[in-house]
Amino acid sequence: MTTFNVFEMKSVVLVSDDIDATAAFYREVLQLPLHSEQHRGTQRHWAAQLGPIHFAIHERKTFWLPAELATMPATIVSFTVDNIDDFVAHLAAKNVEIVARTMIGPMSMVALRDPDGRHVCCGTRWPG
Repeated sequence: MTTFNVFEMKSVVLVSDDIDATAAFYREVLQLPLHSEQHRGTQRHWAAQLGPIHFAIHERKTFWLPAELATMPATIVSFTVDNIDDFVAHLAAKNVEIVARTMIGPMSMVALRDPDGRHVCCGTRWPG
């Protein structure tokens, strides 16, 4: 039996066809401190750290999840796991399909789907 821990919610990601307009809305209406960023494993996007939660707006067509994201709900939740290999083994034991994998900077990420078809992402912490 494998063990892993889900520490906390990692992020809330919105995907958008116009990230600049969406970011402007969240900056101006909700006064979120969004800033443009790009790092290894992603295209330019908007992001802010809201307490322990990373909030980001990514372009729908360049986001790392499968292409059918265009027809799926456009909110993705992510959780932090302590050990991605143990978590992947746990998913296999539960017969849960991994629909995508990627590295975002130093983070190893996997995606699965909830019963409603939403993508749920789980990944390791960003160091530091």
